[in-house]
Amino acid sequence: MLSPYRALDLTDEKGLLCGKILADLGAEVIQIEIPSGNTARKIPPFAEGKTNLEHSLFWYAFSAGKKSITLDIESGIGSDNLKKLVRTADFLIESFAPGYLDSTGLGYQTLSRINPGLIMVSISPFGQTGPYRDYKSGDLVSTAMGGMAYCTGEVDRPPVRISLDQTYSQASVHAAAGLLIALNQRARTARGQWVDVSMQASVVRTLHTQLPYWEYSNRIVQRSGIRRFRGGVSTQEIWPCKDGFVSWMFFGGAVGTRQMQYMVEWMDSKGMAGNLTDEIQDWSSLDLTSVSPDKIRFWEQLIGDFFKNHSKQELYEEAVEKRIPLTPLNDVSDVLEDKQLIERNFWTNITYPDLNTEVPYPGFLFITSDKECQPAVKNRAPRLGENNEDIYRELQEVEEEKRHSVIPGGNTRENKPDLAALGGLNVVDFSWAFAGPFIGAYLGDYGANVIKIESNSNLDITRVTSPYKDGISGINRSGCFLVANNSKMSLTLNLKHPKASQIVERLINWADIVVENFGTGVMDRLGLSYEKLREINPKIIMLSATIQGQTGPRASFTGYGWNTVALTGIGNLTGWPDRSPVGTLQAYPDSVVPWFGVVAIVAALDYRRRTGKGQYIDISQYETTCQFLAPLVMDYAVNHNLSTRSGNQSPYAAPHGVYRCQGSDRWCAISVFTEIEWEAFRKTLGYPEWTKEERFSSLQQRKQNEEQLNELVEEWTQKYTPEEITGILQEAGVPAGIVKTNKELFKDPQLEHRGYFQPIEHPEIGKCYQQGWPVILSESPVTIKPAPCLGEHNEYICTRILGLSDEEFVDFFREGVFD
Repeated sequence: MLSPYRALDLTDEKGLLCGKILADLGAEVIQIEIPSGNTARKIPPFAEGKTNLEHSLFWYAFSAGKKSITLDIESGIGSDNLKKLVRTADFLIESFAPGYLDSTGLGYQTLSRINPGLIMVSISPFGQTGPYRDYKSGDLVSTAMGGMAYCTGEVDRPPVRISLDQTYSQASVHAAAGLLIALNQRARTARGQWVDVSMQASVVRTLHTQLPYWEYSNRIVQRSGIRRFRGGVSTQEIWPCKDGFVSWMFFGGAVGTRQMQYMVEWMDSKGMAGNLTDEIQDWSSLDLTSVSPDKIRFWEQLIGDFFKNHSKQELYEEAVEKRIPLTPLNDVSDVLEDKQLIERNFWTNITYPDLNTEVPYPGFLFITSDKECQPAVKNRAPRLGENNEDIYRELQEVEEEKRHSVIPGGNTRENKPDLAALGGLNVVDFSWAFAGPFIGAYLGDYGANVIKIESNSNLDITRVTSPYKDGISGINRSGCFLVANNSKMSLTLNLKHPKASQIVERLINWADIVVENFGTGVMDRLGLSYEKLREINPKIIMLSATIQGQTGPRASFTGYGWNTVALTGIGNLTGWPDRSPVGTLQAYPDSVVPWFGVVAIVAALDYRRRTGKGQYIDISQYETTCQFLAPLVMDYAVNHNLSTRSGNQSPYAAPHGVYRCQGSDRWCAISVFTEIEWEAFRKTLGYPEWTKEERFSSLQQRKQNEEQLNELVEEWTQKYTPEEITGILQEAGVPAGIVKTNKELFKDPQLEHRGYFQPIEHPEIGKCYQQGWPVILSESPVTIKPAPCLGEHNEYICTRILGLSDEEFVDFFREGVFD
């Protein structure tokens, strides 16, 4: 897809995945490393116990398909060579501390004068400007400051993170999306721009239910262990079974109670439903909010006994057959051996010459109908400086005065007026819930025209999900719907009506993109398969997002984001080693697949602009989330080490935890990665005697005595507020941060500086706040419009966009096409 383009990758662990995504999409990616090697090469786990720069599985996971050169940008020669490379490049990705490149004379303003078409992406903990711009961070601190930690875990223990760095990957995917959106605009203007990516904001973007609960219900969402609050009711999600745990949940509303009915029928077929079949005659009419908590617990006891009598695989296989959204809490070995992934040829084995085994990689970001541009892992991660000879030979041929008279990558100028980054792009959005709608919202906020197709008789589940503005329920008042459907128009359409096809045909002729996330086969049964749409519009790009993809033995599985938390191993990796896994409170993969979906769509648009070819994109929530887990999959395959949840520990930092502070349920996160930071930490505390003890004198010693270390650290933190701890330690150069609630995020000074929460006026609920995005484009600010009321734009779309006469519109209306 991106074969004409060259990217220079100067990132460390915070941005490596961005470069790998570009490499998988076909771009040439040159990893530029200091002579002593990228710091990510020192991150465990290591292959076969070889703890050197060439055997980090973290490095392997996120650097495959790249080239490597060594270059000291602080030296005169190194700086000159980087400038020569910039003349040949389309993209530059970096993750230095804000201001560092400017201090070396290599900031964006300098580089853009050398190459006006350069798109430069800067990934940092909090962004390039603002009160927190100079704060240090790692995964734990970003998870805390972004609000995800506070609501994850159990109420009697500290907030907890997923036991594998996630914020780096989140920021990297947003970086790739921002870069490609900027590329779309460059095709029109011949100008590059600067893309500013915040790790903190990337975390905030995962809180698609927690933030509405504060804004619309003034409710601080707290840790709830294995229970979840959905549809106004608290129910259990994670259940022990004979050989592990499974994820299943019932909740309020027609959809939730239908799942309960299916489960009771299943239990009854095994003689284990107790009196549930007699107690409720019609589950579909049950108002779960009217059921007492004691009654729900009684039902859960019966359900729990049923699960304990079966293995997780037995439960899963039958659930797939019965179309019940139940999944096992997989571990990494289960993921690697999953027959759905194997059937779809998801894993690609890569050979490393000095290892005794091949290394399995997530083989693709998505599957496309155009095999000429299928994303794939091309080759292994490079050795340090492996491509020095070839790249430096090329630099000798770069003339000093050379400039780009046309845009790099083979793009010619279209001389179109300067529009929003995605201005003029037309999207038809058939999606529902969260994962699909976020794709359209992302595109719409950057200028695309997005039409959301809805139904009066089969409402988007988020329209009837609490919280509601002012506590008043209504199909246009749900905070969950508003958070995922901004900047769209709404068209209600009865797709089963014989004459609806006339409207659909006009829509497809108008559209560049179609997005849908129905169950596998639904679009086909509606007569809306890719083949049918392509007959109408040969250049259409269609993306289908499902839990497990369009093919394979479990393609028909219907479920939700929390099911994918379980499938991917995320659920098992979250919690404390001495307790049950707790998973994530939010449906975490609902905030993974949409960002990959945006990447796929905007890359496909660029490919179409160059080739004239549309395509069909099959993207799986399961597979995209597995991209983030690659180091642990490799650790199991290569080292036979099966990772599990480890609280807030990190294998390469100590202290590394969440610590109690002054106040009720107030916490701070602290991460000490280097001996320099440890010395700064000791000095800040005033060198108490325990910091001088041999047992804490090195990282290895601190890891061996981590429990005692955490107790001593917390004795100090409890004397101060989280704000005080953060200020004291950040001033000393130690990564630390407040564990923020959903309430506190709305007043976070860094997010306020970035304009993250934007006030908008909604036609029914009035003023509300809409989230922005983790990426800020220097030439393409977002313009966020409110989510639509149901059918709000029916007449406008039909008469002004699709060209129906007023009489034709009225006829369709009378015949029920818009019901």
